[in-house]
Amino acid sequence: MEAGGSAQPLSINFIRYSTLLYHTHELLIFANNPYTYQQLFIHGSLSKQISGSSFTITLPNRIPTCQSIIMTGVPASWDTTEMHELLVVRYQSVAQITRIYNNNGEPTTRVRVDLRQYSEVERILKDQRIYMDSVSYPANLHR
Repeated sequence: MEAGGSAQPLSINFIRYSTLLYHTHELLIFANNPYTYQQLFIHGSLSKQISGSSFTITLPNRIPTCQSIIMTGVPASWDTTEMHELLVVRYQSVAQITRIYNNNGEPTTRVRVDLRQYSEVERILKDQRIYMDSVSYPANLHR
């Protein structure tokens, strides 16, 4: 499958229609790489009809791990909502911040940061740091 006007083919794991009652015309597309995932966000990059069946494109609720960064050294008492507000100032594509908990259910000093733009993920990985309110924290790819 290729995106409209794109020279690079999309790497799709599989495609299927949603089986949910109220979402019968939604096509679920599972991307294999960041390029393909980014193409799903470009309006008009994919056809709205396959084999005579039409569908709508709905963006996923969850960001794949290839678009997620782990921040370390973040005080366990910090609120993720406030962190989101601070991070979005520098990284506009921050979608969600999730605190990581240990096996006892206690908050750790690790936080998952989901970003919609892979270019921001690459920039953070290159620096190996993520900046929040003029303070830098070690950062690496979520595995």
